[in-house]
Amino acid sequence: STAARPPAAPLCSRKQSMSPSLDSLPEPSLVFSRLDLATATSLAAVSKSWRAGCHEPLCEPRWQFFLQSRWGVEATDRPREALAWLETAVRKEMACSYRRGFETMFSGGAFSLSVHVDHALLAESELFESELFWEAPARKLLLWLPLHERRRLASFVCHDSHPRASLDRVLRAFPQAGSPSPLAALRGLLLQFPFLPIDAGSGADRVIGLFSMHWLRDNPSAWASVGLDGGLPLPEARHTVYSLVYATIVLNTDLHNPAVKTKMSRAQFLTNCREAPYLQFVPERLLLETYESIRTSPLAIAPGPRGRSVSSIVRSTGDEEIDVAATLSTHSTLGPEAVAAAAAAAEAAGGAAARAPEVDWVVAYYNVLDMLRWARARVAPLHLASVMAVAVVAAVSLALAPALLSPAS
Repeated sequence: STAARPPAAPLCSRKQSMSPSLDSLPEPSLVFSRLDLATATSLAAVSKSWRAGCHEPLCEPRWQFFLQSRWGVEATDRPREALAWLETAVRKEMACSYRRGFETMFSGGAFSLSVHVDHALLAESELFESELFWEAPARKLLLWLPLHERRRLASFVCHDSHPRASLDRVLRAFPQAGSPSPLAALRGLLLQFPFLPIDAGSGADRVIGLFSMHWLRDNPSAWASVGLDGGLPLPEARHTVYSLVYATIVLNTDLHNPAVKTKMSRAQFLTNCREAPYLQFVPERLLLETYESIRTSPLAIAPGPRGRSVSSIVRSTGDEEIDVAATLSTHSTLGPEAVAAAAAAAEAAGGAAARAPEVDWVVAYYNVLDMLRWARARVAPLHLASVMAVAVVAAVSLALAPALLSPAS
């Protein structure tokens, strides 16, 4: 005889009994903490599942978490709608101007957003609270935006219209403690804050100066590795790290820019560094390690080959960010084929080559100033006047170069 079996439970019922709700998970925060890098579309899909498996009071704190982790802000109400607005309307505004995007965020429109501001910091810096609003979102956006958008944001952060203290606070979000050398710290910073001298202009000088101070402050036990005495005042020690970082960037350009045909040798790099007053006591071993590291692995702003070269220049005016195609120098030895290829790439990118980047006269000024400082230290006083005359002629030539090279001339 056969015993009667109870009817099998429907498949949907068995799935429901085997799948616990989000409320019953042992540690739901482990699930939610991995969604902070999801896109707005993915978050919306997850939200639809949440509404089926949990109550709205449980979901709302999670949206606040996403707002804080992705944008550095909190919403007084409707955090899900606020996040959707930021990811769509505000990001569209930032595609043209980060300043207008940040102003839109805190203009008091459809959503009331707030950031945590250290009021002790306000008292010390004598800044208005609104001047600090953009810093917290900027630090968060630099962690997850696509590379080109992060380049534009870094260019905005580096602009001279912002107080030096603002740049300092943004860079503090990327600690350097534990970096054995300035080069290791620089590689780490570039992956998180992709500032390029070609993008940042004079702002790159401020970044490198603050970066040097931060590395020294965060790594007091590593001072000896760059030839510094631990008892040296921090502003004086900064000159050595600052000069070493600049020498590293110049070396990277020399070794990996295809327009530079004659590459710098190890011996030349050592000689150049020894001629710099603040690099005379840097250990030779560190300089050789720096050369070899840059030779085999160039500086990069993103993992892989795409982070080692760029095909455009991003400049911030303070009010907007402008993309222009990278152009070759009139003295380049790459030849007409490379020029034609660059023009074709610019046309494919939307005709950006029609706007030529302006000459950065601040950089040109400091180049002439560095030459005069070198002459003062190396040239006899009787010949100093002739060297200064050459510098003046060089400066005048730079000023007249655009007119002399124009088609009408």
